[in-house]
Amino acid sequence: MKKRTSYKFTKNLLRFIALTVVIYSCTESNLLEGIRDVKFKATVNRILLTEGETAVYKDSSIHVASREWIFEGGSITGSDQEEVSVTYPNPSPFLNINGTRGTYGFPTTLKVVYDDNTTESNTFKVKVYPKVEPSFKVDLPVAEVNTEVQYTDTTIEGQSSFAEAKEEDTIFWEFEGGTPATSTLRNPRVKYATAGKYSVKSTVKRSVPNNTGITTIEDFITIQDAIVPCVPSATNLVSCGNFNGETADLSKWSAVFKDFTTDRSANLSVSNTIFAPGGGSGSVKYKYDEAGPGVAGFTDVNINYEAEIDVTTAGSYTLTLDHYGVITGGTEYVFNLGFVNVDKRNVFETGLREFKGRYNADTWNNASVTKNLPVGKYFVRLAIFNPGFSPGQNIDLHLDNVKVVKN
Repeated sequence: MKKRTSYKFTKNLLRFIALTVVIYSCTESNLLEGIRDVKFKATVNRILLTEGETAVYKDSSIHVASREWIFEGGSITGSDQEEVSVTYPNPSPFLNINGTRGTYGFPTTLKVVYDDNTTESNTFKVKVYPKVEPSFKVDLPVAEVNTEVQYTDTTIEGQSSFAEAKEEDTIFWEFEGGTPATSTLRNPRVKYATAGKYSVKSTVKRSVPNNTGITTIEDFITIQDAIVPCVPSATNLVSCGNFNGETADLSKWSAVFKDFTTDRSANLSVSNTIFAPGGGSGSVKYKYDEAGPGVAGFTDVNINYEAEIDVTTAGSYTLTLDHYGVITGGTEYVFNLGFVNVDKRNVFETGLREFKGRYNADTWNNASVTKNLPVGKYFVRLAIFNPGFSPGQNIDLHLDNVKVVKN
């Protein structure tokens, strides 16, 4: 009769593991002589570790003439000692098995030569897990006040690999400015009542192998005041934006070279020194610096004001704006002005624009364009260029009081 011992792996048992198959033989001589001692007996104090931890191996085999331990992944590669301590500085290799992370474990082999010159060996594996380094994500990194956001724990190997130990795994969240302020749920939902940037802290404890990690990320989430949708005024269809240079917001302004590829938006700014008379304290300035010695005329830059004009009814629309030019190398300036269909932004269609000029420098001027627009979405474009009559000139062009109305 042969009997193989088996174990249910519990947390307590993992502290001391017999690495030997125990064999009993029920022969007639056994009955007379009693059960013989098992000669080969190797043990390790733990088979699940965290990187940086130490396992203690012991060979309690009897009648041993010599032994050889062979360790993979440990601080030493081998030993002939009866008891050996081995530290594992790195996790054992992991493999994705059907969508689940698994580990091969580091193999350890003990080879024993007995006094009678017979040999016996066994190979077993120690699984070394990475340290717990909490990581997480949120579905809305930028959210409005009182919007519920979903946090998800993405910690690698932050939970034990079997059910009994997993029951004792824990996670503790701390949400600066949030409600709730703390949570022990694995993937909690949180609201924020006040705009600002807030830190998030996660403490994850894995019970087997035992390890705890803490991660804090400052300014992890940005909470903004609720955005009130802008409804354009009937007296100005492009009023939902900085149409008059009164704020620092240039989010709806852009500039691109005539190839429609080279960005020139860095040349846009808000000026508080030159602005149209009759109220206000600012204008949107574009610094045109494309000209110079040897530069040909008509080097266009397209200045876009992309406050959307939603034309739901085809008809006549008028665009007006005030402008002021500060010129270097000339005294007059010109440009093209009109509308651009959002689906054809890399074209300034002839039928939607007009040539404007010549305008004197260093004074406020007004320009207007009236066009019949089909149903669609549009924005305003002004294309400035160095004119043929003065190709070497550069200009600081100030724009103010951009306005579009349906006639």
